[in-house]
Amino acid sequence: MAKTKRREESSWKKDKVILMADIKIFRLSSGEDVITEKGDITDTHTSFINPFVIVPMQQSPGSGQEVRIAFTPFMPYGDQETIEVKNTHIVSEVLPHIDMKNNYNQYTGRVVEVENKIIT
Repeated sequence: MAKTKRREESSWKKDKVILMADIKIFRLSSGEDVITEKGDITDTHTSFINPFVIVPMQQSPGSGQEVRIAFTPFMPYGDQETIEVKNTHIVSEVLPHIDMKNNYNQYTGRVVEVENKIIT
């Protein structure tokens, strides 16, 4: 029984680390930028878990306002949480800025990361 408990604890810790560390932004050959939890990778496919397309919302030119970002579901008419994407359609992969990652985590109901800052 102790062995099983260790495996469960180990599995939980591993899932927690993946949850916090494996959020990526992918640029696809279609030009879409997708923020997602990176899943399994094979020679031909990469799993996107809870993927969202990043949509910049253009403000009025010359208004001086910041560009706003919106998330829209990637393949919204499908009925599954994980989508397999061919590796040949992935152009690049980057780590998201902490604010973008936190927005994704809030949107998907996950834990939000807090930056380590010393308040003086």
